[in-house]
Amino acid sequence: MSAATTIAQPAAASATKAPLIEAVDAIGITVGDLDRSIAFYRDDLSFAVAHEEESSGPALEQLTGVFGAHVRSARLTLGEQAIVLTQFLTPRGR
Repeated sequence: MSAATTIAQPAAASATKAPLIEAVDAIGITVGDLDRSIAFYRDDLSFAVAHEEESSGPALEQLTGVFGAHVRSARLTLGEQAIVLTQFLTPRGR
């Protein structure tokens, strides 16, 4: 028996596995000026503003890995697609 016949075939095993990712909810984009970015996506690209919020606190700091993070975010939709625009209020970007 040759060594080639004893090697497992990973392609056959992976063909039956479920995909690791089934869907993407939204794509996140960090922006320098949220109001200006909303205007561009809404007015020039026909996105609709679905939600806006301001966030800060320990949970956001842990999520972003940024101490003292304070952000404004907006979720925009275009049909079934969505983006989330986020502006860091503190600390300010470079």
